[in-house]
Order: sequence, then structure tokens, then C-alpha cells
Amino acid sequence: MSPEEYAAALERERVERCERISYEVRADGPGRWFLARRNSARQSWGLTSYANREAADAVAAVLNGMKGYEA
Repeated sequence: MSPEEYAAALERERVERCERISYEVRADGPGRWFLARRNSARQSWGLTSYANREAADAVAAVLNGMKGYEA
């Protein structure tokens, strides 16, 4: 495998991994919103809670937009 092929394979793997991740907002009790990260196996883990839905949605949008840069 040439260095160019290896670099291309790593990039494909990074893109596939990032496509399997999503950041989601769910209700976490009255007036609380929970930001969670979910993988392709539908497993999720919590990141933090927010007092208003708009803030939680904004953070989820930013994180979903940055997924391509985190791997």
C-alpha cells in the first residue's frame, strides 16, 4: 500500500466514523434539556444539561457541524 493509498484509507475511516456519531437533545425533566452523544449502535452517553432548549439545540448543531474535525 502506497503512502497515498494509506492516507486515503485513513481519511475514509475517519469520515465513516464521524457519520456514525450524532449529538441529540432530549428532555431531562421540567425545564431541563439533556445533550447526549449517540453512536451507530444507538448507545448514548450524556454530556451536559441546559436550562433552555435553544441553548441545547445550538450546542448540538455546532457539535454535529464539527464532527468531521474531531477524529
